Amino acid sequence: MIARLKGTIIQREESALILDVGGVGYRVFVSDSARRSLAGTSEEVILAIHHHITDSDQRLFGFLHRREQMLFESLITVKGIGPKLALTILSGMDADALVRAIQAGDVKTLATISGIGKKSAERLSLELKGSLDNVSGSDRDVGKRQAASGSVQLEALDALEALGFSRTEAEGWIDQARKDLPGGTVSELVRKALSLKP
Repeated sequence: MIARLKGTIIQREESALILDVGGVGYRVFVSDSARRSLAGTSEEVILAIHHHITDSDQRLFGFLHRREQMLFESLITVKGIGPKLALTILSGMDADALVRAIQAGDVKTLATISGIGKKSAERLSLELKGSLDNVSGSDRDVGKRQAASGSVQLEALDALEALGFSRTEAEGWIDQARKDLPGGTVSELVRKALSLKP
């Protein structure tokens, strides 16, 4: 299973990027917001990956932030919501607004998303309400981040996890560190995050 890719964007498609990783080109499907953040080709990025496997197909779905991946993976547990529609949902609404609408049972707002009718909106709210606490809260500007910033944050998170901290702890510390050091390098963010540790 592929969980993470670090490589160079060599081609942009309507709903995907072709990522060169050590000479191998991977087609990675991304949300519109992530695609806009990854402004051009020839830039190195790190993407969290959901490797979706069926009897007849394998597809890679990429995310600038683990939180967006977790929301995607929650969406595809809902009956009738496949990975393609889940990506459309993430493209149609800010992640925080989406979580709020689901948790509040706001069917009217959910039904405004392309590809989601009233019945699907009701099902989303019914099946996911109360189960998205792990993806709410931080990271309110995923769609606005530049690729370099997203890559730095992912590397810093991975470094903290390698030191034995949980993803939840690491994300909280890194989010705070980025507020204090918006242009910080990986090592600067990690040092700052460690200084915030209780």
